[in-house]
Amino acid sequence: KNSILVMTSNVGSMRIQDETKNLKEGEDLYTKLLGIVKEELEAGVKPEFLNRLDEIVVFSPLETDDLTEIAKKLLNETLERAKAERDLNLEVTPALVARVRDEGSVQAAQFGARPMRRAAQRFLEDSISDALVQGFLTPGDSASIDLGAVKGDQCTVTIKRDDGESIEVAIEDASSGIGSTPVPSSADFVNGEDLETETQTETQTQASK
Repeated sequence: KNSILVMTSNVGSMRIQDETKNLKEGEDLYTKLLGIVKEELEAGVKPEFLNRLDEIVVFSPLETDDLTEIAKKLLNETLERAKAERDLNLEVTPALVARVRDEGSVQAAQFGARPMRRAAQRFLEDSISDALVQGFLTPGDSASIDLGAVKGDQCTVTIKRDDGESIEVAIEDASSGIGSTPVPSSADFVNGEDLETETQTETQTQASK
């Protein structure tokens, strides 16, 4: 039987990321990409193999509209799962979609839309989980999820139920990791008080006694 083999590669991605930043006025982006990929393939792949390929297709970088649709699709998957598993009727605002899109596509030229799934998880999945743990959301609830306060890389998500009640959920900083300071989660605060600071104060008080 006949078969069609489709192979994908990120060959030349680092060079593409560097050279497309300095695209000259009037220069065609796709032609530029095609030239870079051809050069990188010829330098890294044996000609005997390249000659066996019928066609080499170079994908253009994702545009804003493409990235927006990807963000909506990823967020809708979570909303559908919340409905199926928890009977939650949730919707997200355009502001939240835009934030997930922007944060998930910062390095789209190098990584495509892959980081967007992690952004969707941080902003939506984690926020819903936090609200469920706190008992703010229960099966059958309806709520709107919006982007809350934004201060630099730190931000919150606002979850507002149909009855008008709402909570703010702190979003972990995407750059958190070894040597960095993560954004405190809502679990670190009770009635606006920092639990860590409160615990340290109590320890110092007991020590002084």
